[in-house]
Amino acid sequence: VSTDTKLLDALLVMSQKKLGMVLITDNSTLLGIFTDGDLRRVLEAHSDIQSLTIGDVMTANCKSISADKPAVVAVQIMDEFNLNSLPVVDNDNQVVGAINTHTLMQAKII
Repeated sequence: VSTDTKLLDALLVMSQKKLGMVLITDNSTLLGIFTDGDLRRVLEAHSDIQSLTIGDVMTANCKSISADKPAVVAVQIMDEFNLNSLPVVDNDNQVVGAINTHTLMQAKII
């Protein structure tokens, strides 16, 4: 989604994709991430979320992994920074996908 997407609309996208996160992009370039955990923190801090955009509450400069790295590196990053999900980008920081602990468990990587 883009930074000007309403938070409530971004939550719908997050629910549809069933990844527990949504990536914020500009022409496919990764700008940030918003997760289930971020949602809990936003709900604690803001009484009115109707007017918020995802750009207001996203985590900018988020951790990501290059698509050419092995999955074990993703596990190391996720473990080191206590993350449940990680954007996957190419060499130009263009989003090519996302990975989460559930996906890694299904693939028997963790």
